[in-house]
Amino acid sequence: MKNRNTFLIKEFQRYLQDKNLSRNTIAIYVHGTELFQEYLGDSLLTREAVQEYVKELNIHYEKSTANLYSIALNQYFIWSGREDCCIKTRGNHRKKRVENVLSKEEYKKMLEYLLFQGDEKYYVLFRTLAGTGIRISELKYVTIEAVSEGMAIVHNKGKTREVYIGKSLQKEIMRYCSMYGIVSGVVFLGNRKTPITRGAVNQKLLRIAEKVGVDRNKVHPHAFRHLFAKEYMKSYQNIAELSCVLGHENIETTMIYLASSSQEYIEKVSGLDL
Repeated sequence: MKNRNTFLIKEFQRYLQDKNLSRNTIAIYVHGTELFQEYLGDSLLTREAVQEYVKELNIHYEKSTANLYSIALNQYFIWSGREDCCIKTRGNHRKKRVENVLSKEEYKKMLEYLLFQGDEKYYVLFRTLAGTGIRISELKYVTIEAVSEGMAIVHNKGKTREVYIGKSLQKEIMRYCSMYGIVSGVVFLGNRKTPITRGAVNQKLLRIAEKVGVDRNKVHPHAFRHLFAKEYMKSYQNIAELSCVLGHENIETTMIYLASSSQEYIEKVSGLDL
């Protein structure tokens, strides 16, 4: 049965690709279908079974996410000729997108300024935020021990997740620690030898932005997290995976990174030349 389900999902994916849906939409539909197949197992597919599954979705996920997975299932049932199993979904008219995202060029400009100023601490700190998507409040989990392992275990909002540290960033952090004699514990500390605060990082961001000519609206505390998410989606196009990496409670929160910003939409419309 497992092999048959795998075959069906692959065929469903080809069907979605033939419809010229975006890679992100296809990824969500396939993931939603896989979740249902895992739940159903060897049981018979019936409308009642689907209704019970949807109840489970609403228990374990936010309503918006449960609705998204229900939409995915309906697409699968239509494709497989089981319209009798389709369930009612609710409309979602909220429009979300991330505005004023720091560009990769602006990010590099800020890094170059920090290197020129000899500010190793914030150079490495900014690289850590941008290279992992970690929140500023979660920097306390970036310890020498975690960096050595290439992975930090982060606890936030009652959840635990793994944050991976790329090899290049790993070497950069270890170089910084060696330079300043940091041999154990939290890497990035404030003046009082406690984990660096969101306020301290934000003040530094604003000062650097002014020096290098970056719009102040782009240098909020989540600036590097947004940059990481946008670049991740651009490179890998896997919204479900990104949701796990960022530690979002539901996939709809992550979907803001699928939408273009208002400025990007303006540029696209202008490019139509109509």
